[in-house]
Amino acid sequence: MTVEYKLRGFTLINKRKDRRLEVDLAARVDGDAVIVKDISFGGMAIIAPDADLEFDDDVLVEIKPPNGGTFSLNATIVRVGADDEFGLRFNGLSSDAFRKLEDLQTGHSRRKRHSLKASSAGV
Repeated sequence: MTVEYKLRGFTLINKRKDRRLEVDLAARVDGDAVIVKDISFGGMAIIAPDADLEFDDDVLVEIKPPNGGTFSLNATIVRVGADDEFGLRFNGLSSDAFRKLEDLQTGHSRRKRHSLKASSAGV
């Protein structure tokens, strides 16, 4: 399912391919502390009052999920907004990063769901 945003008359249509999840996560972008405002499999929005970021910068994002640990992603700044808000697009996801984003999106990974299904089926 693709949701699209596009201006048609006075109607805004969402062009995003991935569902965004509103979060409040601590992260670092190129070493600067930021807050992740929302995240999807395609990218995220951050609030970065102390970061020196510009449109089209390639950055390293280190996310600290609520269950502990950290994981890193490469991203590009695709939007510079007001109030120190930036939009980032992920530049490819490793399978590990995908699973960790999936954990954030659903609360549990596909691997965990499969093992739960297998254990409940007596496998």
